[in-house]
Amino acid sequence: MSSNMNDKIELRQMRYFLAVAETLHFGRAASKLRMAQPNLSLQIRRIEQALGYALFIRSTRGVALTPAGEFLAARVGSLQTSFDEAIHTAQRIAAGEEGTLSVGFSGSAMYGQLPFVLDRFRRRYPKVQVQLREMYAHEQ
Repeated sequence: MSSNMNDKIELRQMRYFLAVAETLHFGRAASKLRMAQPNLSLQIRRIEQALGYALFIRSTRGVALTPAGEFLAARVGSLQTSFDEAIHTAQRIAAGEEGTLSVGFSGSAMYGQLPFVLDRFRRRYPKVQVQLREMYAHEQ
């Protein structure tokens, strides 16, 4: 197999690769991905062609990962986990459940309900960092 530098491997294709690597079975992987098995086989061949080396050893007894395939599966698996975590964190930030909240207050507010409100907020949204800034009323 020869590597073509113009071929780009996409995240979608790496998901296909991981499904086959996890199941070591093209049919089960295709079912898991909700796609036709011949299309999955074609996608895996395209990945291997783009990389320039085999990821799987195919035999009549089944499918196994090559040493390069084993390495790539481990790395891509951790990248997939990082990607999923990034998407989840972005969703939490967009929903206001993570990030930073800046609160301007007058000094006397600390003697009222503010400490209780902040405590309740922090318990409900532990991943939101609250920054308190004492300000004069006209600055608020």
